[in-house]
Amino acid sequence: MIRCYRRWPLPDALLASPAIDPGPPITMLMIKERLLSAGLAYQRLTGLSFPRRFPIVQFPNLPLTIALLADAAGRFLADGAHSYTASVSYLALTVWAYEELARGVNWFRRLLGLAFVMYLIVRVARALPA
Repeated sequence: MIRCYRRWPLPDALLASPAIDPGPPITMLMIKERLLSAGLAYQRLTGLSFPRRFPIVQFPNLPLTIALLADAAGRFLADGAHSYTASVSYLALTVWAYEELARGVNWFRRLLGLAFVMYLIVRVARALPA
């Protein structure tokens, strides 16, 4: 049995058949090209905003996506694991709020970042023991 470049082995009889071509091997260059195109597609998605001249609503960037996913995962986990996902969610939300505060595209986005920074400070202060 000969291994081909796919995930499963093909029998020798199928490899000898001219009807089935295993195709060219996946090279590192092809992998890099696919990752680059995926990165560009994600960058195009995060660039979407509404309205165009004064963006108020935008596609979630990476820190906000991580925060939302960690929060959603925390809802299905028990106490110990829930605290870890909550920590990841708060950290990612803090990074997102700081980025909006420091590098927001307009005054509304900067104000939104400031509001979330203050919200996170209050949430963490309430969670600390007195």
